[in-house]
Amino acid sequence: MRKLLCTVLLLGVMSSAGEAMTLREKVGQLFMIRPDQLNTTVSLDEIHNDKASAVGVRSVSKLMLQTLKEYPAGGFIVFRKNIESPSQLKVLTKALKDSCKVTPLMAVDEEGGRIARIANHKASSSGSTRAQPQSQTRAKQHRILRRTSRITAST
Repeated sequence: MRKLLCTVLLLGVMSSAGEAMTLREKVGQLFMIRPDQLNTTVSLDEIHNDKASAVGVRSVSKLMLQTLKEYPAGGFIVFRKNIESPSQLKVLTKALKDSCKVTPLMAVDEEGGRIARIANHKASSSGSTRAQPQSQTRAKQHRILRRTSRITAST
């Protein structure tokens, strides 16, 4: 009888936690999206333009909040075009986190080597890695990634 009661209580807690999210929200947890995808006024070509000259979403608008409410996401991946400065990145990630029911995963598109979106970004206080030896480049990328992770984690 005691085991049965514990099992029933546990199932009740589990189902009540699951009921707090709608099916749409649960499915949304499976997706990591670019912040730009929340801006319905931007074309797909603009969203997927990752050239250095491209400008992406750098703050969260009311329209984006409405879109996120309608189409919840489990996380966000930030690209070079979404970053202007460390303080702007902190504000952007905090706004994205605050707008979600469940704390989202936050990621940065940083592959290292030739694809070094953060390390080669003008907001990086260390400058470009393109003309540096490989060992210096990797060390610099690791420093920048640690700094970026502290910025996104502290929001």
